[in-house]
Amino acid sequence: KKGFIGSQSVTKPSLRIDVNRFEPEAKLFGVDTIILNNGVQDPSLMRQCLTYERFAAAGLASPRCNFARVAVNGEDLGVYAHVEPIKPGFLRHHFGRDDGLLYEGNYTSDFSRHHLGAFEPKYAAKQAPFDALVQIADDLRSEGGLTEVLNQHFDAPQVLDYLAMEWITGHTDGYAGHTNNYFLYQLPQSGRFRFVPWGVDTTMQGQRIHDGPYDQGVLAKHIVADPVWRVALERRARNLMAQVWVPQ
Repeated sequence: KKGFIGSQSVTKPSLRIDVNRFEPEAKLFGVDTIILNNGVQDPSLMRQCLTYERFAAAGLASPRCNFARVAVNGEDLGVYAHVEPIKPGFLRHHFGRDDGLLYEGNYTSDFSRHHLGAFEPKYAAKQAPFDALVQIADDLRSEGGLTEVLNQHFDAPQVLDYLAMEWITGHTDGYAGHTNNYFLYQLPQSGRFRFVPWGVDTTMQGQRIHDGPYDQGVLAKHIVADPVWRVALERRARNLMAQVWVPQ
C-alpha cells in the first residue's frame, strides 16, 4: 500500500509495485516501479491524467498517466490511475541527467529553516540532504531582491509557469496552495531547481483562477507580494489559459 490519508482504503488501497524488490535488475516493460492510485479523492478517475497532461502541454516536466484495471489474488479492485514515478528514468527523459538533487515535497515542506525537514531527499540528495535548500531559505529571508534569488536558485520562467498551472488547474493541495505534493529537482548543469507536479487527484473541482494566485508557500508568497513578479505571474496564467486550457 502507498500514500497518505487520501490514498487509504480497506477495499481499494493505492498500490506501489516494486518490480525489482527481490531481483535488483528486474523490470517490466522497461520500468522497475508501478504506481497505482485508487482515485478515492477523484471519483471521476479523470482529474489526475487530465491535470498531468495540461502541465505537460504547458511545457513542464510532468508524469505520464493512463489507466489500469487491477486485480489482487483474483479479486477485481476496479480501475486505477497508473502514474509514472519520479525516478531516474523520468529525470533523464525530461532533464537529460539523473544525478542532480531530487526532493519530494510532503505536507509543510517549504523554503524556511523550520520546514526543510519535511522534504524527503532522494538518491544523490541523501548525501547532503538540505544544504542547497538552506541556502534558498536564507536568501529569501535576506534583504536581497527576489529577482536575484529566483535567477540564482531557480529557472524563473519555469517557476511562473508551474505556479500558474497549479492556479489554473485548482491544485490547492500542491506547493503554492498547501506546501504539499510536488518534487524539486536541481539540474546539475546549472544548479537551479525546477518543480514537478505530484498528487493532483484533488484538482479541477471548480475553476479558481478568478480568486487570485495561491500563496501559501514561502516562494509563492514572495512572488505574489512583489508587484512586478505578481504581474508577470498573472500575465503568464492568462497566456496559459488561452494556450492549454482549451475545451476539446
